[in-house]
Amino acid sequence: MPTVRHNHCFAPGCRTGYSRVKGVPKTSIFNVPQDEARRKQWEKNLHRGDKKLQDKCAVCELLIEPHFVIREYIHTIDRKEACIPRGRPTLSEDAVLTILPNLPAYLSKRTPKPRNKRKVKQEDQTTSSKKIRTTADAPSTENEPNGQSRPKDAETFCASEGTQGTASSDEVRENSNFLLHLKAPECWTKHCFPNLDGVLYCTSTLCEEATVVSEKVLIFFRNTPHVAHSKVSMRGRLVAEEFFSSQDEAERLLQIADAFDLCVGALNGADYPHIFFDNRNQESAEA
Repeated sequence: MPTVRHNHCFAPGCRTGYSRVKGVPKTSIFNVPQDEARRKQWEKNLHRGDKKLQDKCAVCELLIEPHFVIREYIHTIDRKEACIPRGRPTLSEDAVLTILPNLPAYLSKRTPKPRNKRKVKQEDQTTSSKKIRTTADAPSTENEPNGQSRPKDAETFCASEGTQGTASSDEVRENSNFLLHLKAPECWTKHCFPNLDGVLYCTSTLCEEATVVSEKVLIFFRNTPHVAHSKVSMRGRLVAEEFFSSQDEAERLLQIADAFDLCVGALNGADYPHIFFDNRNQESAEA
């Protein structure tokens, strides 16, 4: 004969499902697990020594924590969750009995609170346009030159290749006014030319016969594809091409160029009194 499920709760002291109990809220009744191992665990949690929990027994929802009771069908439509109420609630596969309302409180041992479900990410057209902040956008904490310690990355000008920036040329042109107002180190001057889509910064030296020589030149270009870049020249020789994408990076390049040490060149005897030379150095200077 087929097994008929009980219509009352098996838990000790619980009156759910009994016909003579009137005036109490209606609660759902669930089957016990058919798996013997799980049923043994439920039986242990019920603390009922007079009877064994059989497969035809039933328990009510008062013994089960709410997150184990499934009351809705959940469907994902166009990356959005749609919830439809169930006709009859059911239990999750990991449901256990932890609440015994009619027994001493120390016998009820609740499970750890589950984590909230992660919401399904919805597609947003603005997501792709958001800029990702990189380490290059962060302001530098290095000491500035002009009497202070030299930046550690001054040696980057010895290389001929730079690191590509993240901003496009259109973005740089739209916000290129900052190139005209960079905080330049002492003795650096700014120049704009009709045939240059950018700004030139340089240091100059006054030589004999009132001639002016630019020793360090840093040109910031704005019309380059994909990224904005700069060229660094020392005494007429191109030493590096560096990329930049913000005002902080451009000012940083100026600081590094200012801290770069130039070679003083060969000794010129005409610039020093003869008392500083011995016979050997005097002959070398005159040669």
